[in-house]
Amino acid sequence: MSAIFQTLPENFFHPLAAPGKLVYWECIERLFVICSQQLSFGVERDQLVEELSFYFESQMAADLEEDTDTSQLSPRDKANFILRKLEQYGWISIEVDHSYVQRVNFRDYAITIIKTLRDISHGRKAEYQGYIYTIYNLVRATENPGVGLLQIVDNTDALITGLKTLNANIAKYIDQLTTHQTAQEIMDALLNDYYTNIVDKAYHRLLTSDNVSKFRPEIIERLEAHAKNERYLTAAAAEIAEIRELSPEKAREEVLTDLHAVISAFREMDEILSEINRRNTKYQSAAISRAKFKILSSADVRGQL
Repeated sequence: MSAIFQTLPENFFHPLAAPGKLVYWECIERLFVICSQQLSFGVERDQLVEELSFYFESQMAADLEEDTDTSQLSPRDKANFILRKLEQYGWISIEVDHSYVQRVNFRDYAITIIKTLRDISHGRKAEYQGYIYTIYNLVRATENPGVGLLQIVDNTDALITGLKTLNANIAKYIDQLTTHQTAQEIMDALLNDYYTNIVDKAYHRLLTSDNVSKFRPEIIERLEAHAKNERYLTAAAAEIAEIRELSPEKAREEVLTDLHAVISAFREMDEILSEINRRNTKYQSAAISRAKFKILSSADVRGQL
C-alpha cells in the first residue's frame, strides 16, 4: 500500500467531496487561522465552537448539506457537528489538558494539505525569486556542509517548481487568447495582465537578478568539487547521519546522491529555460497578431456597412 494511504485516514477527503464541501472548507479555513495564531498547545474547543457559531449565524454561511438532517440545528449545534465530523475524518485531534479543558489541534498532515489548498484558493503562485542566489551562497559556504546540502536540495526543488509554474502560467495565457473577443481585450490582457503578472514579476527576474545562467557555472563547478573532496564528504555525511539517524555509510551515499542530483538538475535546466523563452515570444507575438486581425476585421465590417 502506498505510504500516503497509510498516513491519511480512509475518509480524510470526504468533507471536501461531500455536498456541503463549501461550508466544510470555510470552517476549516476559519479554524486553521485561529489555530495558527496560537502559540500555546491547541485551542480551547469552546473558543472554536463560538467562532463557528458566529459563522453559522451570519448570512455569508454556506448551506450545510449532509446526509443527516442538519436544517433544524442551531448555529451552536452546527458548530459542534462540524468539529465532530472533522475529528471523525482525521482533520483534527481533541485532547483534554491537565485542567480538564478540551483543546483542538490540526493533524500534522492536515496542516500541510490545508496550506497547499489555501495557496491554490488565494491564487498564490510558486516563484523562484531568490532561490538561485541562495543556492549560490550555500555552495560557497564552508561551515555545516550537511545542513547546507539539505538546503541546497530544497532550494533547487523550489527553483525548478517555480520555473515549471512560470512555464505553465505562460501556456495558460496562450490558451486564453482565443477567449478574447476584441482587440481591446487582447491588448488589456497583454499589457495590463501578462506584463504585470508574468513579465515584470517573474520573467524579467529570470533575465536579471535571478538569472540562472549567471550563477550556474560556479554552482556546478563547486558541487563537482565537493563530490571529489573527501573532507567535505565526511563532514557532510556526519551531519546528515545525525539529522536523519542514518549509518555513516548510508549518509555518505545520500550526500553523493544529493550532490549528483543537483548537478544534473542544473545541467538539464536549459530545456525548461528555452521553453519559457519560446512561450513568452509566442504569446506576445500571437497576442499582437490576433489584435491586428481583430482591428482589420472590424474595419472591413464597417467598410461593408
